[in-house]
Amino acid sequence: MSDTLIIHGNTYLNVPGIKATDNNNIVKTFICPTGTVNITENGTVDVTQYASANVSISGGGTNLTPRDETDVTVSGATITIPAGAYSSQV
Repeated sequence: MSDTLIIHGNTYLNVPGIKATDNNNIVKTFICPTGTVNITENGTVDVTQYASANVSISGGGTNLTPRDETDVTVSGATITIPAGAYSSQV
C-alpha cells in the first residue's frame, strides 16, 4: 500500500513516512504503518511500522498442563472450566 501526499499543490507518491518541521524548526517524523508482523512467542516486539499484528503463541510457559473443558462441582456449585493451559503451581 502506498500513500500520496499533496503539499501546496506538489504531489508526492509512495510516501512510507512523512517528515515535517514544526514552528520551532524541529523535524517531526510521522510513520504510515503498513503490513503485518507475525508474533509467535512471548516478549516485546516493536510494531511501530506495522498496520496490524498477527499473534499466535502456542503452548508456552513453564509448568503448564493442557486441559480439555471440564465441569467441577465444589460444595454443590458446578463450575465450568474452559479448555486451556493451566499451572498446577499455587
